[in-house]
Amino acid sequence: MRHTKDGRLVMSDSLMKVYQDCGARFWFNYLENPEELPRIPALEFGTMLHSMFYDFFKRKNPEAKMYESATNYANVFRGRWFGIDNQPKTERGKRKPPILWRNADEKEKLLGSGYKACFDFFQRNANVPFSHILVEHYFIINITNERTGRGYALQGYIDRLELKNSTQPAGLNPEDLGKAIRASRDGTLHVVDYKSGYKPINKAALDVDTQFSCYDLAVELLYSFMPRTFAIEHVRDGSQIPTSRGEGERRVLRERIFKIGRSIEREQFPLASSMYKCNDCSYLRHCRSLQHLAYQKGIFPEDLMRASSPLTRGNRKQRSLFEWKEGEIVAITDEKRLARAERQRLKPVQLSFFSSGEEIEEEEEEALVASGKIIEEIAGEMPSDPLGDQHSSRFLNEDATVLEDAS
Repeated sequence: MRHTKDGRLVMSDSLMKVYQDCGARFWFNYLENPEELPRIPALEFGTMLHSMFYDFFKRKNPEAKMYESATNYANVFRGRWFGIDNQPKTERGKRKPPILWRNADEKEKLLGSGYKACFDFFQRNANVPFSHILVEHYFIINITNERTGRGYALQGYIDRLELKNSTQPAGLNPEDLGKAIRASRDGTLHVVDYKSGYKPINKAALDVDTQFSCYDLAVELLYSFMPRTFAIEHVRDGSQIPTSRGEGERRVLRERIFKIGRSIEREQFPLASSMYKCNDCSYLRHCRSLQHLAYQKGIFPEDLMRASSPLTRGNRKQRSLFEWKEGEIVAITDEKRLARAERQRLKPVQLSFFSSGEEIEEEEEEALVASGKIIEEIAGEMPSDPLGDQHSSRFLNEDATVLEDAS
């Protein structure tokens, strides 16, 4: 969790999906961070493919042998994948956790899939003008309520932004990457999100996916004078599934941002509404231990979460209330804070058929959001290293559906 300099909570589509699935999983992933979890092969595979595609279009060294043929390019992926079990250091100097392979053949199978995907990707894009492409395009947007002045920041990465049917001259110089997009007023922008999984994407689910609503809002602000289309691309075969977005989807996105943002700021962490959402959760053992402690103390699990992770503008002022080891709570670090959490459960709950002042204010604010009285503006530019640790965390924070897509 982080905030902008002016105090806005920075949100993303993956963060909101995790919160909607389960507030406890959100708390573990973004606030508590109990332990270093093993790296998931499917997510590492997707991250490495994105890195290969990024290098293909950026070409910091255009004379490198990897760009001479599709075979050379795919062999670079092979070499990188052979070293995937290494535990390189992060920017903070810590070793990354090991990879959790599900079986002995998984690494070899993903190697073959990645080699073919890179080989085919090179052949499909060998003649695509570099000046008409932006890759891993970072955006951060401020969304503000006009009446109250309250707002949030929305950030994300667009995998690929391509200029179609433009009168601007095309170029294959990597240094011209994206110049034609900024200069053109005649072409259509095609927004592509890469998917590396085996499972086909359901068209009905794609049409309501909020990820593309975030892309639509960002492109509208970045290039408001240009029409745009959207699609999912299966990198294994190059096929695309189109989708569309409009003002209705952007309005729903604004309401979603404000509703989830308020709930996070109030430290509300509702547990998953369905046990089926727990099947693929990486924090299942941690959650069981937390709920067991809550049962022993007679405290709601949400009260324990709030007591453990009090935040001020995204920064934790106190250490975690728990010490974790192999998914279990082994000690309490502050008995006084635990005692306050125990007293909190005794507070009376007011049940009334009348709306409180706070609820009325929320309803008025949601009505303003729905009516479109929102100020939106670009708040930042692309970071220098979009494929560093920050980019990797984007994949590690994806919801369970993304994990299935990448597997």
